[in-house]
Amino acid sequence: MSGSTAITPSVTFGGQVGSISLGLLDTNFTQITAFLNNPNNYTNYLVDTGAANSYVVTFPTGLTPTYTAGLAVVMKVTNSNTGASQINVNSLGLKNITKQGTTALAAGDMPANSVVLLVYDGTQFQLSSGAGSGAVAGGVIFENFTSITSNYTITTNKNAHSVGPITIASGVALTVPSGSRYVVL
Repeated sequence: MSGSTAITPSVTFGGQVGSISLGLLDTNFTQITAFLNNPNNYTNYLVDTGAANSYVVTFPTGLTPTYTAGLAVVMKVTNSNTGASQINVNSLGLKNITKQGTTALAAGDMPANSVVLLVYDGTQFQLSSGAGSGAVAGGVIFENFTSITSNYTITTNKNAHSVGPITIASGVALTVPSGSRYVVL
């Protein structure tokens, strides 16, 4: 066919639309691989539609998550939590949200309009980042536990601090690499 134009279909992945030349799909996967590996083409960023302490998020149509260890949800919090909280992802059922392992959230750990990272550990979602990982009272007060109960190595070339007294549980190692410091105030 003379004068014909190349067909360039649209491909939808993770709610994002992109164009991939049909001719490349049969012989060259470079373009489709680049599209799939580009983090700008997908995200687990979801806006909560639930209430305080009972959060609800829904993935875009076509994405069907399951409660599998490692599932990560980046959530914009609509309502501040006032205590222990749960999340329901894609109507899969409520799961507890905890911090630092199995500790229930405290009031203000997830303030309204904050963006938090929740990671499913096979039992519950753990608050991995965001306001609940440190500051409370409007970001002025930082609380820490008084016991170190699992092995920990401070990141190389970083310093760390706690407010004490601090107890290190029996059999637990705290490693401070050369060039780093750990200070108990």
